[in-house]
Amino acid sequence: LELWGRVNPLPRVQVLATMPYHFLESRSGEVSTRSSGPGDATLLATYALVNNVRCGNWRHQWQIGGGVKIPTGHFRSGYTDEPGLQRGTGSWDWLGSTIYTLRFRQIGLNADATWRYMGKSPSYYHYGNRFTSGVRLFYWKEWKNGPTLLPNAGLLYETAGKDVHLAGYSQGGMFAY
Repeated sequence: LELWGRVNPLPRVQVLATMPYHFLESRSGEVSTRSSGPGDATLLATYALVNNVRCGNWRHQWQIGGGVKIPTGHFRSGYTDEPGLQRGTGSWDWLGSTIYTLRFRQIGLNADATWRYMGKSPSYYHYGNRFTSGVRLFYWKEWKNGPTLLPNAGLLYETAGKDVHLAGYSQGGMFAY
């Protein structure tokens, strides 16, 4: 679950903020471990290099940006047996992002890529750097003087460097979904 918001303080600038809420569970045999609560907040600012350029019924936009992931989620220092059950990372992380959107009337295609440089946690657990990219098909439904709804479906790819702890523990990998 994720709460997010977006504001446009200037015509070509967007500021996005997200706050996830995690429901995590790990099972090993008959033992089940659960953790739930808010995760790490993210702030991202983007600048539109191409800002809603119109070509007939077509529109396109290209944004680049950067941001920070703030360690607001609970992180238990020294708790490395189940790093996937941590709601936060305990580290400040730096983000780079690019987003391209192509739209024909109400139907559009969005492609994005994000690079995350992970900092070290207070217990020197260092999550591996991440690269995430995706492509989504969406429908733009706008109500008069009201909200805009953007239902979408797409594919996502993520790769991560190795997580490393002082004790030498490491993991990492690649996901597509």
